[in-house]
Amino acid sequence: RFEKDRCPSPLGTKDCRTITLVAATDEAYALPLAVMIRSTLENLAEGWHVDLFVLADNVTEGTKAKIKASWAAFSINTTWIHPDVTGIENAVSRTGYAGVPATYFRLMIGALLPEKVHRAIYLDCDMIVNGDISPLWDMPFDGAIVLAVPDAYRQKFHTKRLAEVNLSPLPAFAPDDDYFNAGVLVIDLAAWRAAKVGERALDVAEKHKADFASRDQDAMNIILRSQWAPLHPTWNFHELPQNLSAWQSEGRRTDELRALFRAPKIVHFATGDKPWKAVCFHSTHQPVFLDVLARTHFNDYEVPKLRGVNGLYQLLIGSCITVNWHLWRGLFHARDPEILRRLLSFIVKRPWVLPLYPLWAIYTTLRDGMRHVRGGR
Repeated sequence: RFEKDRCPSPLGTKDCRTITLVAATDEAYALPLAVMIRSTLENLAEGWHVDLFVLADNVTEGTKAKIKASWAAFSINTTWIHPDVTGIENAVSRTGYAGVPATYFRLMIGALLPEKVHRAIYLDCDMIVNGDISPLWDMPFDGAIVLAVPDAYRQKFHTKRLAEVNLSPLPAFAPDDDYFNAGVLVIDLAAWRAAKVGERALDVAEKHKADFASRDQDAMNIILRSQWAPLHPTWNFHELPQNLSAWQSEGRRTDELRALFRAPKIVHFATGDKPWKAVCFHSTHQPVFLDVLARTHFNDYEVPKLRGVNGLYQLLIGSCITVNWHLWRGLFHARDPEILRRLLSFIVKRPWVLPLYPLWAIYTTLRDGMRHVRGGR
């Protein structure tokens, strides 16, 4: 079922290029969707128009109206598509990470979008866009079906895990195979459809739903091996702030890493600690998300606050994670004086974190070493 919202373009259509964006959501992720698209539009270069396809599962009409109002001033046409979830029920595992039907909608992009659409950019809802995404639209595929950012925790959490799964009759996954994060995808839809990527990935996801921690992302990586090309990490900067020792970005110069940490073009809140939730340890990027949220029609939303013991826990652990972020980014990863100065300022304000941080670091290292981590999200 299709529904189209037409927003007048302040630029008109003459001399205006169009980007096709795709996002997937349910009612629970409507707020971050509004923020993500609003941040995209605010940073888009002049002379660009957006055709947005929202793959929606049970989003109410009232919520759609708030979303539409959040983008009303921008050059965007929104088409709502309501996929039939019965076609993916067998693949969906409703527990753990990515346990909702909307997560799998991206596998259906080829079938759901009009045949005339040959290229699209897919964006997860749990993102904030800080830069102009129009350069992504003109990037060449050079034979690849998808362009994506290599997952920053591929060896720690993904490739070794998939190597243990019997994928027969498909080739086995090796621990040193490449693995991408599916939060940002630039898709050659003609090639995607010809190779039946979505259908094959859904079959794999259904067969191995008990084995896959990252569900549809695992399935896409299995089907698209050697058929995707890497994007720079700035286009999907994702991290576990409490586990930066495992973060990977091989071959990057110090100055390149500094620029990445200070101003990534797209920030992906890939953990369960989202910036609109009571617990969020993305202290560096959460304020940007909340700033954009205030300019949407969800601006009456208040982030829940933890009080009592839970509030104390968030303060103590959050402070340790903030130190951890600045320490790894400013010293071990990039040797960035600006980040180290911010770390010093933070410690001056909360000196009690100095004896606490080493204890927290030892605990988290032992915890991760003693358990079999599956997915890490």
